[in-house]
Amino acid sequence: RIAGPVSIILLSKVVVFSVVSLSAANLGATASAAHTLLFNVFLFFCVPGDSLNQCAQTFLPPVAGILKSEKVLKTRIILTGNVIGAANVILALLLIFCFPQILTTDALVTRALQGCGALLSLVLFLHPFGISTEGILMATKEFDYLLGTYIINMLCMLGTVKLIGATGPNLSKVWISLAFMQVLRLAANMRKIIPQQMKRIPKTA
Repeated sequence: RIAGPVSIILLSKVVVFSVVSLSAANLGATASAAHTLLFNVFLFFCVPGDSLNQCAQTFLPPVAGILKSEKVLKTRIILTGNVIGAANVILALLLIFCFPQILTTDALVTRALQGCGALLSLVLFLHPFGISTEGILMATKEFDYLLGTYIINMLCMLGTVKLIGATGPNLSKVWISLAFMQVLRLAANMRKIIPQQMKRIPKTA
C-alpha cells in the first residue's frame, strides 16, 4: 500500500533528473560542466529541505486527529521551508557570484554558471517549500494523490525536455525546466493542503 506509490514517486524523480541531465550533456563541454556544478550546488542545498520532509513524517502522525495541533504544525513546517529557501538563495548567490572560484577557475564555465544563477536561486527557494508540503502529504497518507501528481509532473517534464530539444537547447532552458518542475509540485501539493488548512476547527477539538 505504501511501498508501491513511494517507489514510483522516487523513480519519477530519478527519471526527471536523469532526462534533464542528459539534455544538458548535449550542450557541449562548457555548458555540461556548468550544469554539473549547478546541479551539485542544488544537491548540497537540498539537504535542509529534505530534513523538513522527514520532520513532517515524524511529528505529524502523533498529532493526527488533534486538529489545532495538526494545523499549527503544518503551518510551522511550511514557514520553516520558506525560511530555509530564503537562506538557500542568499548563500547560493554568494557562492555563484562572489566566490565562483570555489567551484571553478575556468572563465567560460564561470560565465555559464552565473548566467543561470538566478534560475538556480529560484529552484533552491522552491525546493524546501515543495519538499516540506510533500512530507506533509506523506505523513497524512495521501500516497495515491502524490503518485498521481508525480506521474503528471514527470510527463510534463518529459514534454518540456522534448520541447527544449526541438526549439534549440541551452543551459537556461534546462534550468527553467527544473524550476517548472518545482512549481508544478508545489502547486499540486498546495492544492491539497490549503483546503485542509482552511477547515474551521470545532470548539471541542
